Amino acid sequence: MKKCIVLLLILISISAFGQKTELRYNLEHGKEYFQEIATESKISQHIMGMDMEVSNKMSMKLGYKVVNKEGRYYDMEVRYLYMSMDMETPYGRNSISSEAVEENDPVARMLSRVINIPFEIRMRDDGKVDQIKNIQEILNKMMEDMADIADPMTIQIGAQLQQQFGESAMISQIENYSRIFPEGPVAKGDQWEKTMGLASMIPMNVNTVYQFMGDRDGFHHIQGLSEISSSDMSEDLSGMNMTMNMGGNQTYSALIDKDTGWISEGTVIQILSGDVFAQNPIDGESINFTMSISTNVTIKGR
Repeated sequence: MKKCIVLLLILISISAFGQKTELRYNLEHGKEYFQEIATESKISQHIMGMDMEVSNKMSMKLGYKVVNKEGRYYDMEVRYLYMSMDMETPYGRNSISSEAVEENDPVARMLSRVINIPFEIRMRDDGKVDQIKNIQEILNKMMEDMADIADPMTIQIGAQLQQQFGESAMISQIENYSRIFPEGPVAKGDQWEKTMGLASMIPMNVNTVYQFMGDRDGFHHIQGLSEISSSDMSEDLSGMNMTMNMGGNQTYSALIDKDTGWISEGTVIQILSGDVFAQNPIDGESINFTMSISTNVTIKGR
């Protein structure tokens, strides 16, 4: 009898361990899903014997409304509902918000103009974004007041925002948090790999190994570890020709709603460091310096 009970427990254990889970988006047509993202980053540079630091905090809230569902694909209308930024540089500090717009603050007006302007994405049920539309309208709205601006810090923030809202950058931003699911069903402990390029102020190649950790607090739990390396820059940054040799790693942890696949809570911690070569295209003067970037991201969804 005891042997039968032991055998039964072993079989139950094997069955539970081998149980497969389908990790996918399962969104409802006509419903809107929300995501809040808070990012804190710190850039440290050592230039000509001097240490310089730039700190940046950014918060945003987005709404994703499912307007069509076709097989594995979701057509979604996406809107920025709120955005704020706090940047501290050697030039000083600037805090802006889409909800507190002053007439003499062109960057705050830039943020306020993108609020509630819809753009469209087509996303597969594994989080891959295949198409994005109407981004140019957002860029045009943002840049309406920038032609006559001369303040260096305002120009820097404006350039950063324009880069962030480019088509490839927008796809990268969405996929960095959405494209996390495996090709097929997985059991607890299973791993899968994803490789993608991040288009941002510093273009990066990211190779991530994800692991299904099972269930936690009523959610599916996914963790990831990434290796990151800089890729070639296609254009000048801040008027300088830049070459970067940077690398680092990123950790990812997310709790996934079992019914919808939507991220309920998530964290991303990224650390990069390396060397930068910058050359003035006008007079040919150049400089080499070291740079490190640490970034913490928190995600909340519903």
